[in-house]
Amino acid sequence: MSTGSEEAADIVEACDTPRAGTSQVKQTPAQHSRAVLVGTLLALVSAVFYTLTNMCLRAAANCDIYWVSCIKAAPTFVIAAALVASRVRRGAPTYPSHTIVAKLFLTGLVAHIGGNVAFQYGLGVVGLAAAVPLTFSTIIVGGAVLGRVFLHESITYRSAAAMGLLCASIALLGWHTELARPTESAARFDAWTTALAVGVTCASGLAYSILGVVIRRMVTGAIDSSFVLLIISISGVLSLGLTSLYRLGPAGIAATGAEDWTWMIWAGVFNAGGFFLLTKALHLIPVAYVNVVNASQTAMAAVAGVLYFRELTTAALAAGVALMLVGILLMERPRHQP
Repeated sequence: MSTGSEEAADIVEACDTPRAGTSQVKQTPAQHSRAVLVGTLLALVSAVFYTLTNMCLRAAANCDIYWVSCIKAAPTFVIAAALVASRVRRGAPTYPSHTIVAKLFLTGLVAHIGGNVAFQYGLGVVGLAAAVPLTFSTIIVGGAVLGRVFLHESITYRSAAAMGLLCASIALLGWHTELARPTESAARFDAWTTALAVGVTCASGLAYSILGVVIRRMVTGAIDSSFVLLIISISGVLSLGLTSLYRLGPAGIAATGAEDWTWMIWAGVFNAGGFFLLTKALHLIPVAYVNVVNASQTAMAAVAGVLYFRELTTAALAAGVALMLVGILLMERPRHQP
């Protein structure tokens, strides 16, 4: 997917949530500090879940990218549907307007096709420890810009410097991947295929940035987070499932091996955990701060590549991980607004 800045602006602007009837909760400094702490921890734990997701996706990289992405979205749909059903039984207000549903569905298509499918394609070409850094370098910059423009979330010079360090660490981790790629076992691709995979992987980061900004806007308004995740996951299961059926046919889907099913299902379970935690973090703290903390999964992915996929250890890996820690610690905490 190649999403331009104008398309990104249209999607985010279209998802503006009506403010009428939405109460803005005023926090004391102590409440704000607790919210920042809890949001940070949620973003950090979600990074662990996403690292496990990416390890499972790496193991299933030989499967059809649309089918893998469909199964990855399914557990989120099941859990979100159960939560919404529980709200209905309790008589809690659940359904937003049809316009909001349509906008969430569109956002889900961008996230699943432009994010998950594009990421899975890049994963099969450039590998785990490169796909995650490439995606997050775009998420960090794109999320900060979109959050500033559409959510009016401030970016201080200190935070900008921290994001710069994170992007530098991501570049080092990407260089490590190229140095550590085992020549005897890893598939080699021509320069054009590799360049395409890099571009597509970065585009997936932009799609995820749009998703984060839209979720932040929705869950800080009057829309319940479980309903937001339900509509987004429905759009993924429907679009990716129908595409998989068209591409593979019933016989191709039935031919999925038991081991591949195991990896895909576990990827979906870990992804659901990460997605729910990330959504709650976005309810508590700004998009840019969530993305910086969640970017720790780039270092986790690189280490996982060394420990689990037997990639080589390099000086670039050590420097990238160290710079990642400095960037996260340098990032300025969200300020309390009286």
